[in-house]
Amino acid sequence: MMEGDSWVATTDLADIDADDFIWLRGRADSAINRGGFKIIPTEVAGILEKNELVKEAVVVGIDDARLGQVPVAAVELIDNTAAISEESLRAWAKENMTSYFVPVRIAVVDQLPRTPSMKVSQAEVKRLFES
Repeated sequence: MMEGDSWVATTDLADIDADDFIWLRGRADSAINRGGFKIIPTEVAGILEKNELVKEAVVVGIDDARLGQVPVAAVELIDNTAAISEESLRAWAKENMTSYFVPVRIAVVDQLPRTPSMKVSQAEVKRLFES
């Protein structure tokens, strides 16, 4: 971010495309540290959303005694009548992303939990994996 003639450091992750548009991709401070490997949740969610059945995905980190944190994901399907199991999604993820990106659990939900401002509630997503 520019402030006058100086750059101001932020934790936002962004790209500038060929037309000089800035696209915010997430925040570095939300990175999951899985045994020393840094995982950006929005990157993993973006890969999950490439699955033809997934409408939207959100990835969060949960505590892990051995690795520090591990990624988990909640996904909303494009068509509620479609069915895909957690095992099938994890198998697809293993074929389509770096091994340490693969969520240890994936919850298929009817609707992702949202805040009043319609953002996905990361706290509520974490609660899906507490039991």
